[in-house]
Amino acid sequence: MTDLVRKGFTAVKWGALSSVARFGLQIVAQSIMARALGPEVYGIFGMALVVLTFANFCAEFGFGWSIIYRENLGPDDVRFAFTCQLISGTLVAAVLFFGAGLVADYFNEPRVLPVVQWISVTCIFAALTAPSTSLLARDMRFKESGLVQVASYFVGYVLVGIPMALTGQGVAALVASWVTMSITRLIGSYALTRHSIRPLLRHPQARSFLLSGNTVFFTNLTNWLLNNLDRMLVGRFLSASAMGFYTVGANLASTPNTLLLSALQPAFLSAGAKMGGNSPELRQAYQRVVGAALVLVVPVYVTLAALAPGIVATLYNDRWANAAPVLAILLLAMPAFIVWGVSTPILWNTGRSSHEALLQWPVLLLGAVALLLLAPQGIVVVASITAAILFCRALLMCGWVCRALGLRLRVFGPDLLRGLALGALCGLAAAGSLQPGLKALPPIVALLLAAAVASIVGAAAVRSRPAILGESGAAVLLRMSPRLAQALGLRDAGRRTSSDATPHA
Repeated sequence: MTDLVRKGFTAVKWGALSSVARFGLQIVAQSIMARALGPEVYGIFGMALVVLTFANFCAEFGFGWSIIYRENLGPDDVRFAFTCQLISGTLVAAVLFFGAGLVADYFNEPRVLPVVQWISVTCIFAALTAPSTSLLARDMRFKESGLVQVASYFVGYVLVGIPMALTGQGVAALVASWVTMSITRLIGSYALTRHSIRPLLRHPQARSFLLSGNTVFFTNLTNWLLNNLDRMLVGRFLSASAMGFYTVGANLASTPNTLLLSALQPAFLSAGAKMGGNSPELRQAYQRVVGAALVLVVPVYVTLAALAPGIVATLYNDRWANAAPVLAILLLAMPAFIVWGVSTPILWNTGRSSHEALLQWPVLLLGAVALLLLAPQGIVVVASITAAILFCRALLMCGWVCRALGLRLRVFGPDLLRGLALGALCGLAAAGSLQPGLKALPPIVALLLAAAVASIVGAAAVRSRPAILGESGAAVLLRMSPRLAQALGLRDAGRRTSSDATPHA
């Protein structure tokens, strides 16, 4: 394995560790705030966030990704990107602030108006943060970038949000948390890069920046619609409380993946640009990461789906029970989300940047029709349609990437079967452990016991038959956590896979 591939694995490892840290922090902070605030308050803030995420990618416009992907990057390139981000962020923030009334009218919820106005300012912060985070990603400095994300979340939600929620500040607690987190992230990211902030309005390759930005913008628009259409329609057709249940269930399911992909996608994009569009190294890296995701991640999410009612009962309280079905359904679709997420950078590295959006538009149109017709039926129906959309997106992306890299889609069949077998084993063990007798125990005790049983059953299966992980699963597990891999009896597999640097398509 070359130094570049090894550096890429190290970057992914640090990205995963920071994602785990932030997710743990987020679980603690959100459970405390959700108990204090309730579903209705979360629903109001969730409506505002749907619009904010759209505004943020409009403000960023894709200039940050241009920094990552640019072959020869100079100080003037960064200055020009920063200047464009400042202009676009300010314009979008102003549009969002003055258009907040239209957002409130769409959701039939007047309480959304001041929330949108307050958080509109974060469009400027997000746009100005993008050049710094892109520079860190370009240099694969994911350790420092991850620390900034964890620290900013701690400052925003733990130091500001929780005290406000516990003192009855309502939705203002969530607004203050988001704004504080955005400011802290901007300061921390810039402190690590210290790029020039001197404005530059003219650039000899401005057209190249804009063309790249247009592609990213169109792609982000497609992905935003696919990722937020469900929430837009839940907020439109159902109540603020239903929006709160759906938002909490969806966020709890997707946050680990979103955090992990925020590290995986730039790492793949940066490393892939250096490897070359169709190199054996890129082909091997993609095959191993997707194969490992199918083998290692599917059992985890199947087990978590089986434990969804216990997770909601432990983290929140009885008021949040309706979020459990949404959580379970979307957890089952999260492995597909990972496969989609690691596939998209490969399209960019192989000169197919426009394919990501174009391939997904048929899925978007069919999903939109289904959601428009069935969203009034309730949040469980919406979650089911959203899960189906995620599976279709993953299949399309993975298929086209395999075509670009000279792989066959069926190469992942054995890993998928391994993951499903392990998932069924662990999921049944977890569900079977939640016997009626355990309901007398505190929710957290019952949940931990069921999770422990599922973990023991899964570990025993791997220990007795290490080949169940396959080559990709064993190789990635050995590199990410050698001690755990050796404890599971993968030492010999590790020697085989670490010495093998050729693709096995």
